[in-house]
Amino acid sequence: MELKSFEDEFSEKGFVVLRNCIDVGVLEGGKSILSREISKRLGREVDFRNGFLESLESCTQHDLQQSLYNELNHNGFPLEVLRSPKVLERLLCLLGPDLSYMESPELAVNVKDVKEDYYVKKWHQEFWSGSGINTVLFWFPISIEKDMGGVEFIPGSHHWGHIPHRNREPIEIPGSAEFVTPQIAEGDGIMFHSLTLHRTVANQNPLPRFALPLSIKNFYVPDTGVPYFGTWRPFNFSPLANIHKKLGNPAFSPFRTLGSTRSDTGLDNLSGSTPNHVIID
Repeated sequence: MELKSFEDEFSEKGFVVLRNCIDVGVLEGGKSILSREISKRLGREVDFRNGFLESLESCTQHDLQQSLYNELNHNGFPLEVLRSPKVLERLLCLLGPDLSYMESPELAVNVKDVKEDYYVKKWHQEFWSGSGINTVLFWFPISIEKDMGGVEFIPGSHHWGHIPHRNREPIEIPGSAEFVTPQIAEGDGIMFHSLTLHRTVANQNPLPRFALPLSIKNFYVPDTGVPYFGTWRPFNFSPLANIHKKLGNPAFSPFRTLGSTRSDTGLDNLSGSTPNHVIID
């Protein structure tokens, strides 16, 4: 999809499906991390999908999802996905070059016959849970097969503003609303606005579906949500942001790093071995 088409579709519908935007090798790396962590829990080598179901016999699903996400994040999996060229290019279009992602979500695993609305979410806007108006969400499957469901959207619902709701679902949805469930395969992802109404499509497959929802924002744009309960990690920097990192503080201390031979630490190497800034022609 051309960038102009992407921009128009995001603006009009509030979500866009990105096909083949994540390299298979990146996804396989994520699956290996999940299999390794679950095998460690069970004391033997297992496939992460069957091992997840077995682990639920001794652990709550919430705690297991959180633990697995922490392992993925510790191993840099979200960063690899967000730096995938097709993903990063679209984020730059929407948000600009100075990007951060929330480090404290959890893995989204959908298990057949689990109907609790924490895991099978009703119609909602991410804004209700504290995402800002300038936040973009990126949802992608790590493991998905036929009949595993996905996410359903209401195109254009981000234009309706903040939808009145009670007990985590809308009080009203207009009768003219259209409902769309994109068909998603491994390697695909969905980018959507924090006001776009969406809900979980239940898994009908005996194996669990694994997906990861990530929140991304421009760290220079004021956050209109509730930023106090999560940690945001910068992962892409403009030339101006790199200058700000060198200056280091709001007083712009004279000669702070002049003549320093110390290796960069902390924020100075958050961008890893990849370029700090990608320029779009």
